[in-house]
Amino acid sequence: MRSGSVNCLKILVLAGALALAQSAAGQSEPWAASYRLESLGQYAEAQAEVGKVLAAQPGHEFALIRSAWLAYLQGRYAESEGLYLKAAQRNARMVEASQGLMLPLMAQYRWVAAIEAGRKVLAENAWDYTAHVRIMACEEAMSRWEDLARHAAQVSERYPADATILVYWARAESALRNTRKARQLYDQVLERFPKHAEAARAFEPAPQRSVDGPGVRIGDTWMYNKIDGVKGALEYVSVNAVDKIERDAIAMTSSSLDGKSVSKVFRNAGFNQVRTEAPGSSSSASPFYPSYSFPLQVGKTWRRTVDLTNSAKSDTTVRAELESRVVGWEVVTVPAGTFLALRIETKGAYRGWNFDGNWFGRIEDTLWYSPATRNAVRYEYKDTVGTTRYNHEIHELVRFWPGK
Repeated sequence: MRSGSVNCLKILVLAGALALAQSAAGQSEPWAASYRLESLGQYAEAQAEVGKVLAAQPGHEFALIRSAWLAYLQGRYAESEGLYLKAAQRNARMVEASQGLMLPLMAQYRWVAAIEAGRKVLAENAWDYTAHVRIMACEEAMSRWEDLARHAAQVSERYPADATILVYWARAESALRNTRKARQLYDQVLERFPKHAEAARAFEPAPQRSVDGPGVRIGDTWMYNKIDGVKGALEYVSVNAVDKIERDAIAMTSSSLDGKSVSKVFRNAGFNQVRTEAPGSSSSASPFYPSYSFPLQVGKTWRRTVDLTNSAKSDTTVRAELESRVVGWEVVTVPAGTFLALRIETKGAYRGWNFDGNWFGRIEDTLWYSPATRNAVRYEYKDTVGTTRYNHEIHELVRFWPGK
């Protein structure tokens, strides 16, 4: 072959290789840019780079789940959910899509839907660690303590060295008042992580101090699960925020998670409930319901006669003779975490009357007040009509946002 032909062939080969290299560089550039931007916290810009790939290849599976992840990081949960679902529709066996879908669902407090997504992962891989831990987080958020204890025990057999699973298990046992078992589990956590703060708190001695006052601030907001005390089922989630603080009164707004049901709650300066104004009715405790008597200290007691009325039943009054007592400090686990809290019990007999006659019963409620959250982290209320159980409800803190 003549040298000119050889040189020409070399040029063609070189040109082809250069074209391939340029093509590969062009394909990798959006990915490299998206990772760099994500590392800088510029999630929208990172998603825009991935969007270039999706514009050319709308069904690109990895681009779909990466875009879904970046939307999640921006708090665009509905968009993230839609992208994860689109990826799952393209590949029904894609574990990463179902795993990822759990995140925006959990961020929207859609715990049941998140568990269903996790179970799709487990159908492909029965002991997928990530899916199990996220399902545990959902069980904790819904206060399904028995389910969580059983679940964590099963998974811990497969991952005995893992501390995270032990923490979930310990929280469940603590919430179920299995204190000895909870401490055993926290002890195992400390073997794996000697400075684990939550586990260490389980062994702290109860403080010998009083709590001077509620100290609530405007903007303090608490989210609670309300649980049917008989069935153990989650009934609804409420969000409660402090709107106004005056010398003798604290005004709050209590709403359902979706914002469709809104009530105004009024407490006195000692954080005892006085009145609730709901759509169509209002209820009152006169002079107030005696949950607290600050400063709080172990052994303190107080008494109060309270008249309970509701505008929807204007002919009815319930008069209760209540005595409250600060029992002591306890470690309490709720979906918001583990807290050192003062247990306060309020008990007493009541008499109710209206145009139809009289009836009698008892009230028993227990709350766990945490100075760290400036409110109860758990509250359990029971009452009877005669000797028959009538109401039994439990409220557990899911999240606390401190005001300014």
